Amino acid sequence: CMNFEKSNIVIVDDDISVRRSLARLFRSEKVVVRTFESAEEFLDSSVQANPSCIILDLMMPGMNGFEVLQKLRETDTESKLPVLVVTQYYLNDLERQILKKRHIVGYLNKTASMERILFEVNNNLFPQEKKDRKTYRAPVNLPVTFRADGETVISMAFNLSLEGIFIIIQDREPPKTNDKIKVKFWIPNTDRLIELEGEVMWRNGFGEALKKSHPPGIGVKFSGMDEE
Repeated sequence: CMNFEKSNIVIVDDDISVRRSLARLFRSEKVVVRTFESAEEFLDSSVQANPSCIILDLMMPGMNGFEVLQKLRETDTESKLPVLVVTQYYLNDLERQILKKRHIVGYLNKTASMERILFEVNNNLFPQEKKDRKTYRAPVNLPVTFRADGETVISMAFNLSLEGIFIIIQDREPPKTNDKIKVKFWIPNTDRLIELEGEVMWRNGFGEALKKSHPPGIGVKFSGMDEE
């Protein structure tokens, strides 16, 4: 599990609904979230030199996101902090190459789920956590069925690896840590139903103890996974 304690997240986007949605996603008592409606407002501020992560729109009135990245590069700030581009703009090959040279950590379309944006920010705020994992953890939005305590529940996955899965559970309290469960899901573009047993390694229940880095749900470690 990861948390956002002492993180300082900056959101630069001219769309007020996007700013509000992302701010709600990250804001907690231990997180500083600052929003800016224009590139100029952000660059004129005193926070540009020390954010933990910048979530940047590309198409804004006045100065656009490409120009923001250039300004950060000129001040040698760009290479020292993660910039995640979140835009509704379709990138052509040349623009993708430009972003790659600007050292951004990734880009997502604004149609991406809040969970996907959360996953990407997590990966880049806590690179050591990512490095310590045995296998790559991929953001997914797959239907998942699991059975625990004689009850079958249909839900969605948050991320998936060869070692386990995080299952979102928003309509009930998640199973307890160390509970044994059975999990079923389909991998996209395959014809095989995956059926595995697993153990709940950690849970994100409701209430004040809810971890801000994940939605409510359970982290499940697979058992009996064969090589195929």
